[in-house]
Amino acid sequence: MTTYHGVQAKVGAKATTPAFTDADDVINFNLEQSRELIERYILGSEDPQELKAGKIAINGSFSKHFDGTNFSAMALTLKDLCDAGTVCFFALFPEGDALPKIDCENAKVSRWRVEVGLDGLVTETVDFRGLAVTIT
Repeated sequence: MTTYHGVQAKVGAKATTPAFTDADDVINFNLEQSRELIERYILGSEDPQELKAGKIAINGSFSKHFDGTNFSAMALTLKDLCDAGTVCFFALFPEGDALPKIDCENAKVSRWRVEVGLDGLVTETVDFRGLAVTIT
């Protein structure tokens, strides 16, 4: 069994599938895929008769230390990605190398925010949604 650790993981973004060499500095990364389940009932029964597969939702977010520069290989800042609605591919490389790779494909940034605490560093965070997740 292989175990990966955050100190080796890399995250990259590009207008097409990113390579691990496109990686940029992030301090956390989250990717989630969920599927809605629809219960089918019949009149006179309290119990569901069947579960149907519903819609799939793919959401993610990550944070990085704010530096105001373009992110990864996107040629845009994270705020610009949110403003423009640019399609991008986000990839997590758990081992810090080409494989394995977890891709969030055809994603768009839905929210950008900047945070700072009294004793903290300025960070920026983005939330995104994607159309597909692939693992290679």
